[in-house]
Amino acid sequence: MKKVKSTLASLLIALSIVPASFVAAGTTTFGNKWAGASSTESAQYFYTGEVHFYPKRTNIHMGTVKYSRNGKTVASNQTAYIPVPATTGDNYRAQATVTATDSLSLTGPKTIFNYNFSY
Repeated sequence: MKKVKSTLASLLIALSIVPASFVAAGTTTFGNKWAGASSTESAQYFYTGEVHFYPKRTNIHMGTVKYSRNGKTVASNQTAYIPVPATTGDNYRAQATVTATDSLSLTGPKTIFNYNFSY
């Protein structure tokens, strides 16, 4: 009976700790409101990356966002500015979003966020 209580107590402690390790790690932002990027990690496993720019205010023509691991691209996306009537205003915002998952290995390579712009 004593072993059952000990095992039950250990299980309860483990269950109370596990949810704390799965909280969202948060969002990291780069750049400014006219041209920037962000990476959001949730549950220490899912990533959402975003790149944005206002072409008329920055003279940027393309934005790329990607996640890589061990030197290989895991997920990527890009957006390009094409001057057509719907996109020529000062407030047009070009944006690209990408999602990726982390490695399940605790000792494996890190997932790296990268973004860039082409002028």
